[in-house]
Amino acid sequence: MEMNNSRIEQLIVEELAGVISPEDRDWLHRQIDIDADAHTLYQHKREILHTEALKQVMRNSPAAINIVHRERRRRIRIRRIASWSAAAAILLLAGAYYFSSSFRQPIPPAALANSKHIILQLSDGHSIDLSEAPQQLKLGAMTLQNTQGYLSYQAVSSNTMATLQVPPGKDYRLLLPDGSEITLNAASTLQFPLTFTGNTREVTINGEAYMKIAPNAQQPFMVHLPNSTVEVLGTAFNVNTYDRGHVQVALVEGAVRMKTNDKAQLLQPGEEAIYKEGEGVIVRPFDADYTLSWRKGKHIFNDVPLEEVMKVLPRWFGVQVVIDTARHAAMRFTGVIDRYQPVRISLERLKYTSDFDFYIQDNVVHIR
Repeated sequence: MEMNNSRIEQLIVEELAGVISPEDRDWLHRQIDIDADAHTLYQHKREILHTEALKQVMRNSPAAINIVHRERRRRIRIRRIASWSAAAAILLLAGAYYFSSSFRQPIPPAALANSKHIILQLSDGHSIDLSEAPQQLKLGAMTLQNTQGYLSYQAVSSNTMATLQVPPGKDYRLLLPDGSEITLNAASTLQFPLTFTGNTREVTINGEAYMKIAPNAQQPFMVHLPNSTVEVLGTAFNVNTYDRGHVQVALVEGAVRMKTNDKAQLLQPGEEAIYKEGEGVIVRPFDADYTLSWRKGKHIFNDVPLEEVMKVLPRWFGVQVVIDTARHAAMRFTGVIDRYQPVRISLERLKYTSDFDFYIQDNVVHIR
C-alpha cells in the first residue's frame, strides 16, 4: 500500500499540472473509487495543492511544468519516487505569487455561489478565500487567525458587514470578538458585522449552525432565520433552515425565544421548535445524539424516507441525486452517513437495510 500511496501522490501532482497520461489518470481514479484510504489521500492532497495560486503558476510558469515533466520521466525510469519532491518544488515556485497576491480581491457573485472554497465576503467589496489564505492574515487594522477550519479575530471599530460562506462537503467555525462561537454545517452562510456596535448583536443564518453564545444582558443576541428570529439569552443551540419554509431550533442549554409572525415561543433545554410555513410552530423534545450528529461528521437517520436521506448527499459530498424509481422515495431508513468516507461507501451501507441499488455517473448518484 505504501508503494500505491507514493504513486497516487505523484499522479495527483501530475493531474493538477495537466501532464498525466490517460492510462495513469484511469488507474488513479480506479484506486479512488475502490479504496477509501486512496480517496481520503486524494482529497487531502488536492486540498493542499489545488489552489488558484498554484494553477496560476502552472499556467504561467514553464519552469513549474518542467519540474513535473522531469519528475514524471524519473518515475518511469526507476518506478518509484519521493513524490512530494515535485509537490514541494511546485509550491516553492508558487510561493512568491501565493503570499504576495491579495486574498481580499473581489470575487464575482456567480463565483461565490458556485465556489467549492470557504469564502469570507466583506461589504467593502473584498473577499478572502479561507481555504487558501495563510494562517495569519492582515485586514486593515485587524489580524485574522485562520487555522484548522477555525477563524478568529480581535474586535476593532468597524461598520463592515461580512458573509461567511461554507460550500458543500465542508464545515467551519467562527469565534466572534464577544466570545460567541458559531459552527456552520456544509452549504450554509452566516452574515454578521465584524464589530457589534449597537444595542444588539445580530446575525443572519441560512443552512445549519451550532451556536454557543456569550451572555451579555446589555447587548442581546439575535439570530435572523427565514420567517423567524431567535432571541438568545446566553445559550447553546442548533438552527436548521435547509428546507424552504421550514425552520428548526433545538436548544441544548440556556434559553431562547423563537419569534414568528409576531408570536413568541420560549424554549427550555432539550426542546426544539419546528416552524413550517402555513402551519405555525410545534415544540417537542429532541434527541441530541440525532440532531447534533453532524458536528461529529455523522448524519444519523431514524425511520425517515429515503428521499430525506438523499437530501444530505449534495450538501456533504457535492453530488446530485436522482431517484429513478418513484417507489423508493417512500422507503423508511435508519442508519448513519459518514461525511469522511466516500459517498459510495455510505450508499453501500444504505443498501444493507433498504431494497435499492445505485450507480454514479458524471457526479450524479442514481437510485434505482
